[in-house]
Amino acid sequence: MGGEAVKIAEGTYTLKLMLEPEPIELKLTIKADQELTFILVKQDDKWIIKE
Repeated sequence: MGGEAVKIAEGTYTLKLMLEPEPIELKLTIKADQELTFILVKQDDKWIIKE
């Protein structure tokens, strides 16, 4: 868990986590010098990504 921050260029991305029973997909638009943190949690037996 945790780890180093990842730096990526400005643009539009799709974050896809290959989880069971189904993958999670989140579309993101990253702006210059923007810093985001996401948390993966299990809620009601389903994985969700919280910002």
